[in-house]
Amino acid sequence: RSDYLDSEITINWNVVGNGINQANANDFGGTFPSGNITFLANETTKTIILNPTADTDYESHEGYNIVLSTSATGVVLLDNSASGMILNDEDALTLVATNLDEVEGDPSGLQSQLSFTVQRSGDVKGTSTVEWELIPNSENGTKLSDFTNTAILSGELEFTLGVSSQLITIPLSSDNNLEEDAGFTIKLKNASEGTALLVDEVNGFIRNDDAVFNIS
Repeated sequence: RSDYLDSEITINWNVVGNGINQANANDFGGTFPSGNITFLANETTKTIILNPTADTDYESHEGYNIVLSTSATGVVLLDNSASGMILNDEDALTLVATNLDEVEGDPSGLQSQLSFTVQRSGDVKGTSTVEWELIPNSENGTKLSDFTNTAILSGELEFTLGVSSQLITIPLSSDNNLEEDAGFTIKLKNASEGTALLVDEVNGFIRNDDAVFNIS
């Protein structure tokens, strides 16, 4: 408030959504905030406090405006709105098949391995956890013998402050046996509170690379 300050005036205010990703009433408990503020004589500043509703949903930042209005005589609103943003403070995980379609390999050659990446987006200032597992297909699925004795087929990933990506590798057991291609699924589950799973499973195959020749 500026200029003539001798009188008491009342200004109305209300919140509305603004921008591409607009805040809505649910962000404030079901109703957009509104109210009025009264400036006493010689009072120049008032503060409006908004309290968005906390949630654990992964979402975009959401914009809003505070809009002022008044019917008071002799009052001019030089700038009747101000923009603000509700910042998302959750994160999300995406499972990416880095290399999940691989030949089993030959015992005399280089060892083959599967690999997948879990990417983290959103707010990465905190710590998040998620479990993962390799699940054989019900038909022509992978067997324990397809993997080395040291292969880990399930576990938990922890994303600490600032960590946005983790790569997991699974070594394969090579052989010279003629067999069907073996299918499997990598699945994420049981993410920590406030962490969304945008892509939680991907499929893969271990490809047979052996052949049989008959001489007649």
